[in-house]
Amino acid sequence: MRLTDKQKLITEFFDFYSINELYLRCGGFRDIGYKEYSVFVSARAEEKIKAAYEEIVNGFYAKVYAALVKSVTSELKHFNSNAYSPVGYSFGAYGLYKFYKEKYGLTDEAITLARKLPDVYPEIAHLLFDGVKWSSDYGGKKWAKGTQALIDSKDIKTTEDKLFWTDQVLDLYHNNGHMLNKTMFKALSDKAVNIDGHNRTPLSFRAGVRSITRFIPFNSPRVAKLVIPQKNKLTFA
Repeated sequence: MRLTDKQKLITEFFDFYSINELYLRCGGFRDIGYKEYSVFVSARAEEKIKAAYEEIVNGFYAKVYAALVKSVTSELKHFNSNAYSPVGYSFGAYGLYKFYKEKYGLTDEAITLARKLPDVYPEIAHLLFDGVKWSSDYGGKKWAKGTQALIDSKDIKTTEDKLFWTDQVLDLYHNNGHMLNKTMFKALSDKAVNIDGHNRTPLSFRAGVRSITRFIPFNSPRVAKLVIPQKNKLTFA
């Protein structure tokens, strides 16, 4: 049976967390200097796990990054109508642009470019959210966390950096829901996972489990085949 796009994303989400934990337990901890909690596997199994880890983390990071850019770009469309210039400036877009020019030296063109391309100009996009007050349902400091993530992404160098960044973004929420719920990642906030007869959101289910073995029913065949042989060794506090 072919998976829907929503089901594919949910599978990729659980694969991302499963392969991360499996890799750390089966060699990753040792690779970064730790010996505790390692699960010893054959060299061939470790090679397969590491290859899957690199591919899955890099691929999922790219999708989350693209979704964050899309979300921030969509929210910045409300800048002219839902951000408010400080007292002493004209109401509306004219006052906003005048304030940013006087306060930060930003031209109208720079603001327009940042609204359209926040991934290229994340520092300016960040100022647009964080530099003035917004109406309660739009923009503001919660969305500024999204632009801060875009700024932070410039320092990413390794697969581990991508994993850490992706995990942080998946934990961001704006004024009315999850940071990425304007994209296909809304699937992670929908009650789409049946656990013991109860529907749960993938995000809440992931946050509440203590073993990636619980994710096996939702993993891809590739990741499930890597996890199952180590199932009895994967114990968690």
